This record gives sequence, structure tokens and C-alpha cells, in this order.
Amino acid sequence: MKNLQAWSMKNTVEFYVQERSRAKDLYKSEAAILLPVLPHVGSILDVGCAVGNFCSVVEELNPKVSYVGIDTSEGMIREARRRRPQVDFRLGDGRGLPFGDASFDLVFGTGVLLHNPDYFEMIAEMFRVSRRFVVIDLPRLVTQPYSFDLSHSYMVLKERFPTGTEEIIAEDTRVPYVLANVTEVFQGLLDRFAGQLAGIAGCGYYGTPHKSVSLPITPVIFTVVLLVKGQGPPRYHFQLPDDARSIAEAALGSVQGIKAESVEAVLAGHRS
Repeated sequence: MKNLQAWSMKNTVEFYVQERSRAKDLYKSEAAILLPVLPHVGSILDVGCAVGNFCSVVEELNPKVSYVGIDTSEGMIREARRRRPQVDFRLGDGRGLPFGDASFDLVFGTGVLLHNPDYFEMIAEMFRVSRRFVVIDLPRLVTQPYSFDLSHSYMVLKERFPTGTEEIIAEDTRVPYVLANVTEVFQGLLDRFAGQLAGIAGCGYYGTPHKSVSLPITPVIFTVVLLVKGQGPPRYHFQLPDDARSIAEAALGSVQGIKAESVEAVLAGHRS
């Protein structure tokens, strides 16, 4: 990832220390997908765990879950270990996770793929080490044709977390902020996991990113999806803007997907 060291800046780490750590802090899209899943898992891998605040959310919602966090930022992992020494935090890259196949019931990752142009590679690794479920937020989605270009799709961390960065050069804190076409993403998921996907659900909505983000297209769709491992045809349920939902449903229809009435119905199909 470009300017990876910027994620270990003191002010960036301190921001994440204060960031969301309670179930009430979940975004609408996260809650819609995650809350139905958590009661059915015994272990979680949090990819891009930052300082580990999601561990507190998990403990609140399902205290019996075994949690492991992994992040590429040394500063984040150092702080995570300092604050929660009893928890297993690993320094590592989501494109090559140091775990065997089917190691965790749920592999979770938000705020990660949108900063990684090779996001499909990361999703494939998360799918590999998952035993049952993957919950991720996607790159920011658009319905227009689009190919990622760092020259006009990026976030400047110095502007996102400005306190204490006065002496830091802004260009050294520029990181990718990935846009992706809706068709490309959903068709890509179906192609990569053909025969291995028992269900897929998604929740998303249009929004405008923080002012520290530069993009050629706005607004964009903030989207969280659930991938359910197993044999198809996949059940699906999408709570997306109409234009994006019709595209996603068309992709699922092309593989004889079965429309479900809720995320719970997608999960019920997996358990039946």
C-alpha cells in the first residue's frame, strides 16, 4: 500500500483509539449485516483491526467469541497490544494471511478494502481463511464505468487527522481511496467464488466522503456485504439504492440465485 507508514503516525493511531468501540457506534450498513451473523459464530478474525476497538464491540454482542486481530500498521498493533494485552493481535498483510484454510467462523474487515486497489486479492484471502462467513465493506461503489487511478482517487491522512501533523508533508500521507463499479464488484465476486458461495447479502447507501478525500465521482455508495461459504445456488438479499440493487440482483440472477427476504433468510438457507 502506498505510504503505509502514514497509518502509524501518532495522530492517526490516537484517532482510532477514540474511534467506535460500542455496538451503538456501528454504522447502519454494518449493523444490518453484522448483527444477524454474530450469534452464529465462535471465532472472528478482524482484518485491518487498527487499535482493536472492534474487539470491544464483539465482547458486548457475543462475549463467547474468540477474537484475533491483524493489521499492517506497526503503530496500530503496538497500541492494540498495549491496551488489550490478553488479546491476540498480529502484524501482517491481508493479502497473505498467516492462517490455514477455514480457520475462523467469521472473517471481518471494514475500512480496509477501500484503501487497497488489489481488493479482490484481499477478499480471496479472507474467504480462504473463513470457515463460514466473510463480512466486509467494499471499495466505494459507483454505477458509472470506472478504473482506479491513484492520481485522482485518494485520501490525505494529514487532512483527515490534522492535529499534530503540522511538520508532516501532505504528499507523504496520501493513500489510495478506491472506487469500483458495481457490476465489476458483484460479478467479480460471483466469478471468483463460483461453486463456493451459498449466500450473499449487502446493505449500502449513497454518501459523500470526508473532505480529505479526492474523487472524480460523487456521491458514492458505502456498502457492507456478507459472503456465506457453501454450495449454491446462492441466496441473496440487498438493501441498496435502486440503481445499484438492480445491477447486483441481475448478477445473482445470471447464476440462478434465489432471492431472500432478509439477511436472516440468507443465513437460514446456509443452516438448512
